[in-house]
Amino acid sequence: MQLTYRGIAYVFVPSAPASCQRQAVRVRYRGLAWDWPAQSASVALPQSFALTYRGLVLNPVAKTASRAPAAISPHMETHRQNLLRRLQERIRSAQLRGDEHLLQQLEQERQLLA
Repeated sequence: MQLTYRGIAYVFVPSAPASCQRQAVRVRYRGLAWDWPAQSASVALPQSFALTYRGLVLNPVAKTASRAPAAISPHMETHRQNLLRRLQERIRSAQLRGDEHLLQQLEQERQLLA
């Protein structure tokens, strides 16, 4: 099927919808029993996910696979250091109170941040 959107022509090929069988459902609402019969639903699943936005082709699968790990920004490192400093203060406070359960939780949190 030939379609045009904002002056750009493209060919649309509709895919065959997948069917899904649903079971009958019995529910109670305000003390009354209700039965919903089984229904079949048709869902059209796209064959590919190559998207185009303002002439730019987007491919989310390829983009995430080739993405290199980003360097940590100075702001994120400062935030992490502040979290660790505050965590140390909380650990000292828990040690002074003798709260062993809280100390275990804080040690787990420190391992996550390290």
